[in-house]
Amino acid sequence: MTPDCKPAAVQARNCSQINKDLIASEMKEILRDDVIIEESKSSQRAEVVVVKNDNHKKCIDYIHTVNKFT
Repeated sequence: MTPDCKPAAVQARNCSQINKDLIASEMKEILRDDVIIEESKSSQRAEVVVVKNDNHKKCIDYIHTVNKFT
């Protein structure tokens, strides 16, 4: 983490059920791959943004949240 990293509690965006399913699937995958160790129930959270990549496939964009401070 960078020295300027501070806790954040941003309001969750509204998203479709398809995007919610994508987010849940991604979270299961990064838990399984030990990218994160355990689920959190904290009030602090990074905003999740679902975007389409260059191949027009939906994915989660971390560039303005997690990546910004790592």
